Amino acid sequence: MRYRHAALFAMCAFATALASCSVNPSNLICSPVPLKSVAIPQLIYPVPGYSKVPDNATFIVVAYPAAPQLAQTITLTPHGGAAISLGPLGAAPKVIPTPHAKVLPGQGAEYGVSLPQLQPKMAYTVAYRYAVTANACGQSTTTSQLMGTFATQ
Repeated sequence: MRYRHAALFAMCAFATALASCSVNPSNLICSPVPLKSVAIPQLIYPVPGYSKVPDNATFIVVAYPAAPQLAQTITLTPHGGAAISLGPLGAAPKVIPTPHAKVLPGQGAEYGVSLPQLQPKMAYTVAYRYAVTANACGQSTTTSQLMGTFATQ
């Protein structure tokens, strides 16, 4: 019986601490904690800066050193437009169009990522959006890392 009371008290104290996050964001449980370094995918195809990507391209290829299910969000932003979330990482195509980059040491396996319909004569930016901090209250902050740019024919 005494054990049950202690466990109930501990659960109430934890719930109170979590509830206080919305009232007092400086609560230790709700303070943001930096996450470990994040693996940024390498853009393999198209080669960053390539300006002759066919507008009927259906995928990009990235190298990623961690398990594909751990990848966060790759975004595609047309010039002057809003970012479009891509993903998830899938199997790389058997044949990757040329020119394409070589996987840098430590960058892992190649994966394919489906693209939406591309517009002709349009510049695109590819970026990796990921969480940089998190806390026990379910809040996080994100940042975006440029992977490369390309343009369609």
